[in-house]
Parts: sequence; structure tokens; C-alpha cells
Amino acid sequence: MLSWPSGLRDTDGIWAKYWYGEVAKTTSFQPYRPTPSEVPARLRETYRHCCECYERLYEYRLH
Repeated sequence: MLSWPSGLRDTDGIWAKYWYGEVAKTTSFQPYRPTPSEVPARLRETYRHCCECYERLYEYRLH
């Protein structure tokens, strides 16, 4: 589903009017906008390790 009518739905549940205010206004996805970001120095080692794990798992992805 790439577009939808705006508004809340019965399936959104009892808390929808409190949680989904902005979502209820939408009718489609917005275009992707990359946001440049830099990993903070204190997290770079963790990031590097996570990238290694990701690369190993990526080998087993579904094609």
C-alpha cells in the first residue's frame, strides 16, 4: 500500500487519537531524504563492530 485516505481507522485502537495525530494527516509516504550523520567518537568502536556483524549476516540474506 503506497497511499491511503487520511484519518484514523477502527483498527488503530483506543489510543490512536493520542498517538497518531500526525500519522492520521498523511495519505502516502514522503520521499526519502538522506540525513548526513557522523558517528560520535565514543561510539565508533561499537559502530565498527556492528558493521562487521552486519556484513556477516548480510551474506545469509534472502535474494
